[in-house]
Amino acid sequence: MTVTPSILLLLALSASNTVDEHDSDVVTVQPGKTFEYEMNETFTHDGFEISITDAYYTEVEQVMDEEIIDIFGEPENLLAIEFEFKNVGADNQTQNFSVSFYGDNFIITDYNPSMYLPEVEPGESEQFHRFYDIPEGVESLEVDIASFNDNGTVDTVIVKIIVEE
Repeated sequence: MTVTPSILLLLALSASNTVDEHDSDVVTVQPGKTFEYEMNETFTHDGFEISITDAYYTEVEQVMDEEIIDIFGEPENLLAIEFEFKNVGADNQTQNFSVSFYGDNFIITDYNPSMYLPEVEPGESEQFHRFYDIPEGVESLEVDIASFNDNGTVDTVIVKIIVEE
């Protein structure tokens, strides 16, 4: 199955858009508006520069061990989404992030045992994958990247993935 996913980032952060002075390709998101981005564009969210670098269908045997398959079952259409993020803050904040995946009127199986991003030291970058079993006929899906603030509010970045065959 050949798939050409194109990704739009819809930031459902009440935010204003300010360009980071040290890198004009990096957009800083602050509470107030909604923005759209394409795959590989980088934005700053709660002390992290985040980019969705790729989304593609993959073979189960290439990325999963038997233990995960035993727990969740054998996926039929396994979609991999690659993220890259850099901690540009002063301390480790990664444990406050969670990633969830959902689709309208479809059951999406998340093949990741943890919903949290890996920990990254300040100034360091990390890449990670998320894997999902996507039902036949799904044309668009969304990924939520949520961060839980000290004041009890949640900021969310929504990544919309358009799947074309």
